[in-house]
Amino acid sequence: MIKKFTYLVLALTLSHSAMASDDSKMALKKQLAQLQSFSAKFQQKVSDAFGEELQNAEGILLLKQPQKLYWESYEPNEMQLIADGDTLWHVDPFVEQVVAINQQNAAQDHPVMLLAQPDSPMWQHYLVEETAAGSFTMKSLKADSDFISLTLSFTQGNLTTLTILDKMEQTNQLFFSEVKQNQPISDERFTFTLPEGYSLDDQR
Repeated sequence: MIKKFTYLVLALTLSHSAMASDDSKMALKKQLAQLQSFSAKFQQKVSDAFGEELQNAEGILLLKQPQKLYWESYEPNEMQLIADGDTLWHVDPFVEQVVAINQQNAAQDHPVMLLAQPDSPMWQHYLVEETAAGSFTMKSLKADSDFISLTLSFTQGNLTTLTILDKMEQTNQLFFSEVKQNQPISDERFTFTLPEGYSLDDQR
């Protein structure tokens, strides 16, 4: 009898947790769906598991619905991610190489892609918890995911911080400034052209 009661309590707890996660996921997706466009500068701070700072960088992030994203980190850690709706282009100036990935599958390795894809089927692979007012934490359900969690924080409807905890327990924090939401952004910002002298690793 005790075992049956324990199983019942466990089942009810799991059911409640699943419903809470679904509600939080819907709230976050609704928030992102209202983000028709987003542009901001960011300050990036990467720390190890002990809080020791490993890297500090600056850059810009642009989003435009549907499914367009432009990310650029400045020197000394130059890197670009360009999502045009079909392909995610990962540009690495250090080795002069571009990796092309099917955008629908890119969220597993690049969770920031979910910001531009509120209707992506990849959302089924994540649990979402509203950890505070305007703050959502996403956790991957995939055992082979490169990250543990991603936390988005909104202040008065504006996306202000983004924090990624990866499987090496490194924390990647982005602090946004000069935020512009739902302002016009040209589609040309999300058009990719292979730079001269760069090699292409096409994984689509």
